[in-house]
Amino acid sequence: MTGADPKIPRSGEEIKLHDLVCCHDPAAIKEEVGRIGNMFGVDFDQWRFEQAMADLVRLFGGEYPGFLASNTSYHNLEHTNGVVLAMARLLHGLYLDDGVRFSGSQLLVGLLAAMFHDAGLLQKDAEQEGSGARHMVGHERRSIALAAEYMQEHGFSGEEVANCGTIIMATALNQPLVEIPFCDQTTALLGKVMGAADLLAQMADRAYLEKLPLLYREFVEAGVKGYDSELDLFSKTMDFYCSLAQPRLQGELGNVQRVLRSHFKVRWGIERDLYAEEINSNLVYLQKLLGKCGSSYACLLQHLNRGGGR
Repeated sequence: MTGADPKIPRSGEEIKLHDLVCCHDPAAIKEEVGRIGNMFGVDFDQWRFEQAMADLVRLFGGEYPGFLASNTSYHNLEHTNGVVLAMARLLHGLYLDDGVRFSGSQLLVGLLAAMFHDAGLLQKDAEQEGSGARHMVGHERRSIALAAEYMQEHGFSGEEVANCGTIIMATALNQPLVEIPFCDQTTALLGKVMGAADLLAQMADRAYLEKLPLLYREFVEAGVKGYDSELDLFSKTMDFYCSLAQPRLQGELGNVQRVLRSHFKVRWGIERDLYAEEINSNLVYLQKLLGKCGSSYACLLQHLNRGGGR
């Protein structure tokens, strides 16, 4: 959907995050992010951005030489689309609220980092065993390598390639940002935005709770410890948010999400933080389900068949 779509409710209280742009649709993401890119008052390279988005679809679809199609159900193209969109919205909010003047190159490199941040989960032709989830632990390095290869082939400078890599590294939850060798303060800010976009996009996903079993399966294949079952992952999700995600967003990532209200006001005429609202809705509903279902995973699944709303 776009801003002119008459299907969008006109009441500000009725509009939800998923009413604005569909993350299932790469064309809608490309259109919206391109529109946002033109709102910075700089020479944003629309052609290069659109080419990269088209190549991203080819890459995840198995149409890119040397790579298999994406076969991870949680960290897939839809998730990447959501992160690219959240990245653009956060950057626009920083421009509006803090007066940050990103150059066209900086905007494009930041968006490329969002596009490639999970590309390391894609398998190469020779990697036939299992799924890309096998590479989850440390996948950021693979993502950085693939982004560098792509950018070098498409004429980006060595500095732009290096900056994209440091920005992607900011998505690693176990990587302190102070240890990432950002070349300057603006690139460090882009890293903070990248880390925030990755967390916000997935936790504000309308179907976030329904997708947690898919994430658990990826964890099992990757050998990630700490979760004994799908139900255990559900039970620990609130703690993940309160103990890790929220402190990281408000602390190390600089509380950049505070600018989203300004973006939505200017772009859509909605003076609300729709990401915060959706995350709260997901977590409130999760608490309700855990209280209702206790240790019954079947009960929990029964109430996770997402219908028209919660």
